[in-house]
Amino acid sequence: METDALQPKRYCLYVGCGKALDPKMRKDAKFCNEQCKAAHHNPRRADTHPDIKKINKILLKNFLILGKALGNKEYVKKKREQIIKQGFNLDYYTHTHKDFIFCYRYGYHFKDEGYISIFIGFDSAVYKSMDS
Repeated sequence: METDALQPKRYCLYVGCGKALDPKMRKDAKFCNEQCKAAHHNPRRADTHPDIKKINKILLKNFLILGKALGNKEYVKKKREQIIKQGFNLDYYTHTHKDFIFCYRYGYHFKDEGYISIFIGFDSAVYKSMDS
């Protein structure tokens, strides 16, 4: 049986910290807390190309707008103008499948003039939207 005295001391990998990690933490722990973990990884994100940052920001905004519009429902139909007024950018999405456009896990399409049908993933909600 190992004792705490026999285990080598581990330290937080964040350069600005360096505190000893609590021996009760997981054996693969690298940081003493979430703040140190974030501070360690944030400089890497800062090196991201400005165009990628811009696109990710737009995609995130689209994702949040779709999620808010959907709420806890599986499928909703909203006025296209209403979604655009909230800042939704139709030019940015993550992928498509036939007539369906996706922003990460949220899908949408423009079957009816002036309306946007929003759903989660490519499942029964897609088929429901095709019938209505």
